[in-house]
Amino acid sequence: MARFSTHGVAAVVEFPTNVRRIMHNLQGTTIFQSARTDNWLHLPIAAEHLSIGIQQRVSEVFFKCTLNENARIDEVRLTDENQIVFRRTINFVGEDVDERMRFTEVPFVGGLVLTLHVEFLDGTPEGRMEFRNGGATTRAVGVFPVGGSGA
Repeated sequence: MARFSTHGVAAVVEFPTNVRRIMHNLQGTTIFQSARTDNWLHLPIAAEHLSIGIQQRVSEVFFKCTLNENARIDEVRLTDENQIVFRRTINFVGEDVDERMRFTEVPFVGGLVLTLHVEFLDGTPEGRMEFRNGGATTRAVGVFPVGGSGA
């Protein structure tokens, strides 16, 4: 098994025009956004490149972030290229989050992206979300010699 993680500074905000202020620094990516809006933050996950005859599988995602009382994470996704391989509805508001989610192993072939959906709620202060890091746990299976059947 291998754990791959990415620092939050690499997060990509899907709708930057919705953001009032964004900071990329040593703490990660922090966004401030107006009430009654939402956004998606995408974090690419590096994974080992393997040879022919080896299949990669993923079985866990993890992330750390901080939310103020007017920001809520309500969904986490993991995608393999453009296919969602894991999705979970969650409800984190106004807290430090250090979450690990395990699921039945699924194969992947392309690039993994961890995605969080954030809703910004009414109230003062303005909603703030700080994405510190995230990642996935993977393993290689079915190691066969090139041209071999594995039988």
